[in-house]
Amino acid sequence: MGRDWRDERISELEAELVAKDGRIAALEAEGAAKDARIAELEQHVSMLTEQVAMLMKQVAGLTEKLGQNSRNSHLPPSSDSPGDREQRRGKKKSKSERKRGGQPGHEGSHRELLPPEKVTKFIDLFPPECENCWTSLPRVPDPFAKRYQQTEMPPIEPHTTEWRRHQVPVPAVATRRALRTTRRRSQHGGSVRG
Repeated sequence: MGRDWRDERISELEAELVAKDGRIAALEAEGAAKDARIAELEQHVSMLTEQVAMLMKQVAGLTEKLGQNSRNSHLPPSSDSPGDREQRRGKKKSKSERKRGGQPGHEGSHRELLPPEKVTKFIDLFPPECENCWTSLPRVPDPFAKRYQQTEMPPIEPHTTEWRRHQVPVPAVATRRALRTTRRRSQHGGSVRG
């Protein structure tokens, strides 16, 4: 018995099936390769995203530092850029109509003079001669003399007390006796701490 047309058709279909299986295997391999490449690229994108975030933070910090000068940070004026210095010098304050110092009607702040009874020492100063003609001048006290006072604190010196424990002979007995006292623990008095 010979080959039937159906057998030929079966052979053709089997050949097509083998070809399609090969094509499917090739496409699956290609898909697996693309999946691997996608995973690799996703990992790379994740790493680059982290780097971009880190660099953005660094740029923000550097931009903030770049904007610092002696007016808005702890930096000294000598660290300002030449442009900042010129800008600082260029801004001059508007001239005020008032004069410098205390204004009319302002009561000055000063220490009141002590009354004469509380002054320890008086020093009278007299001009020796006239400033114009150089004639010697007499030392006549002025009741309205200009007064100046200077207050000094005396140097502090320690006050030291010495106790002496003497031994005294007892007339009836041939021995010497001393006053019984408790021994002091410290050489410093009660006002000295340490």
